[in-house]
Amino acid sequence: NMQNMKSLLPLCLLTTLFFISCNDDDATPTVVTLPPITSEGLNTFGCMVNGEPWVAMTPNSVEDELDVLFDEEDSFLTLQALIITNSRNEFFSFAVPDITEIGEYEILEEDIFAPIEIYTNFNTSKSYIIDTTSAHFFEVSHLDLEMQTISGTFEFTLIEKNGNDTLYITDGRIDAKYRN
Repeated sequence: NMQNMKSLLPLCLLTTLFFISCNDDDATPTVVTLPPITSEGLNTFGCMVNGEPWVAMTPNSVEDELDVLFDEEDSFLTLQALIITNSRNEFFSFAVPDITEIGEYEILEEDIFAPIEIYTNFNTSKSYIIDTTSAHFFEVSHLDLEMQTISGTFEFTLIEKNGNDTLYITDGRIDAKYRN
């Protein structure tokens, strides 16, 4: 019987190792956290949407994009951030006029024709505009015209364009190289 036990021991160890190595750690989704507030042109964009982190340019995304255009002549900033993953297809786009230096500016609410859509969730087909009754600011904390980098923080409340949903955008931050 001792001989049988000796021959079963390696089999038991092998089986145990197999089950240990088959745990499901790889299937655990990456925890998304906001990027730190920086001013180095790192191309980061993130904010809290109703308390949940929304971050463009994450490693597990299929086609994230961050596009920042700053028209130095007209002092006009346009930001676009996109997330496309297997389960998400969402887009932020907003403009900030009259940026001349570090300071706080209002986010553009409307163009000539209508309120500007700031956030779109293509999965739910919902678009959101600025709630003009609440604060909506973009604070420029860094602007380097030579290196073409801009950094700042933002906060605003959005209301669904054709509905009654509200999104609270807090702790927003961006640090990006811009095109002119």
